[in-house]
Amino acid sequence: MKKFLSGISVAGFAAMAMTVIFTSCNGPKSRVWADAADSCTFVLVDQFMDKETGLFKGSAGDVLDNSKWMYWQQAHSLNVLVEAYERLKADDPERAEEYYTYILRWIDNKGNNWWNDNRNGFYNQFTDDMAWIAISLLNLYDATGDKKYLDLGAEVYDYMVEDIRVVEDEKGWGLCWRLVVDADPTPEYVAQSEARHACTMVPAGVVACKLYDESGKEIYLEQAIKVYNYMRTAGGADDNGSVGEPPLTYTQGAWIELCRQLYHITGEQKYFDDAVKCAEFTIQANGRCTIAGYDDGNGNGILRDEGATEDNSFFKAAFIPYIIDFAMDEATPQALRERIVQFMTYNAETMWLNNVDRSLFPKMYVNSDWTKVYDATVTVGDKTYVRPGSMGAQTSGASLLEGMARLEKAGLLK
Repeated sequence: MKKFLSGISVAGFAAMAMTVIFTSCNGPKSRVWADAADSCTFVLVDQFMDKETGLFKGSAGDVLDNSKWMYWQQAHSLNVLVEAYERLKADDPERAEEYYTYILRWIDNKGNNWWNDNRNGFYNQFTDDMAWIAISLLNLYDATGDKKYLDLGAEVYDYMVEDIRVVEDEKGWGLCWRLVVDADPTPEYVAQSEARHACTMVPAGVVACKLYDESGKEIYLEQAIKVYNYMRTAGGADDNGSVGEPPLTYTQGAWIELCRQLYHITGEQKYFDDAVKCAEFTIQANGRCTIAGYDDGNGNGILRDEGATEDNSFFKAAFIPYIIDFAMDEATPQALRERIVQFMTYNAETMWLNNVDRSLFPKMYVNSDWTKVYDATVTVGDKTYVRPGSMGAQTSGASLLEGMARLEKAGLLK
């Protein structure tokens, strides 16, 4: 995954080369968190993937038969695999190659896209789904250097911003949540479809920034700035760092990344200030995004359980990579960097050391609530399943530990 954004020449700013990711090698050389990431990601692959297709299943072995409509969720599970692949390339090339084989199968099977009426296999009626898929493809390009993934991600994004999905009015420019595909839609259906949600707009802005960084095409930067402007004036990105109502971690994380990238592209401080406010808002103890009563002594909390559903359980998986990128950005104030590292460590220790039953390996499943051991019983029809596992919760847990491994490798852990 690409960790550096090159300085770009834009109107009013001189071209400048800038290294934006903190790469200190000071600190312990331990592999404590890399080993933990190995274990948790192995469980995600071993228990939740169909290795013949590379596709992830909603429950362990798909026992709940709840995987048919999962598409955007696949993006986040793939991101974990891509992070593991990148981490393992040097130290364990054999396993890295195994993971890359699964990634190629995932690509061949279009990430489980159930909407088949499209040109390249990755288009979907839901715009936010495609935004997350495009991010995954661009992350894969960063990890491999293979331009076909960059081109594919660009194709997906360019399709997203065709006129049929663009909504522009006095509130600003934006992308609709989904296409109107019903033959005789109700007014309510049309209104829902044309809504400009943060969950669609913000990840789309992240994609636009990445594509601008790679191509230099001004249209991408213009669209990313339009996303930012809409979110600040009408989309729910508040001065206090909250994004949307209620603030959800996946949107908080994507907003941090959008603002971080816009800052490094344009040099405008307002973008980085918004990223700082959003990060501080999200990690603070007893806040809107954290569990009441949990505080590491430094004002940092535990990310709250946003729900065990097949959507909500993935939210934290989307947040973690972006808060890690922000912590490793050289522009981030040292005090905030240290707070984020403390926050990450508090969450990882709470989840991994205290609330995963490792004696059940490889069925050591992560809970959507990181303060509790996973012990769910799920009833579907007349059948009851004990500990069926959750693809979303496991993905979020693996994302947390892959993030900790990144901090560990950079020497940022004390």
